[in-house]
Amino acid sequence: MHNTPMTTIQLKDVPEDLHRQLKARAECEGLSVPQLVLREIRKALEHPSTDATPQSSERPPLKEVLDRLAAQPERHLSPSAADIIREMRGPI
Repeated sequence: MHNTPMTTIQLKDVPEDLHRQLKARAECEGLSVPQLVLREIRKALEHPSTDATPQSSERPPLKEVLDRLAAQPERHLSPSAADIIREMRGPI
């Protein structure tokens, strides 16, 4: 039993394909669907969205950073990751 108070969250209108994916992943990982969902919620909350994070005066706002990145010229790295993987795999 848990020593801390627990509550229940009920999620409605989950698309069947999403539920099948959750169920399959949970089964592969030896978890129940609620255990998997709870773990994923915890992971998501470890990295809160920028909307929920107070902006530090030392950091520029996220929108400013994204705007600056968008203004940068597109860079093509050579060779691409796909090319490296194809080379490592060899002929099919």
